[in-house]
Amino acid sequence: MSNFNVTDILYEQNRRVVCVESSGEGYLRKTDGTQICWGTVPTNQNNYTTTINFPVAFNSLPTIVGGNGMPNRSDYRSNYSTANNSITTSNFVLTKADTGSGQSLYYIAIGKWK
Repeated sequence: MSNFNVTDILYEQNRRVVCVESSGEGYLRKTDGTQICWGTVPTNQNNYTTTINFPVAFNSLPTIVGGNGMPNRSDYRSNYSTANNSITTSNFVLTKADTGSGQSLYYIAIGKWK
């Protein structure tokens, strides 16, 4: 997982608009209750299911988006899926059906922490 530096306070027209409550490896929590988690799931195996744990838990179910970021080539084809009932406040279950070489999944989960 990658990490980036976050400014404690963002300003718009000299008005404070966003404060960062806390941040760490793979997550950011804003004072308004918004939480963003991100990560990379390396997948060198074909056709398997695994549980991905968020770096910190959400207060309610998050929305998750993901992709493999590979070029549009027939030899780089990975299919990922997760069912709504496999998402919790602390993790999600990822199923991978691969028809080519194994590719990593990059995900972002957005929800509330308070």
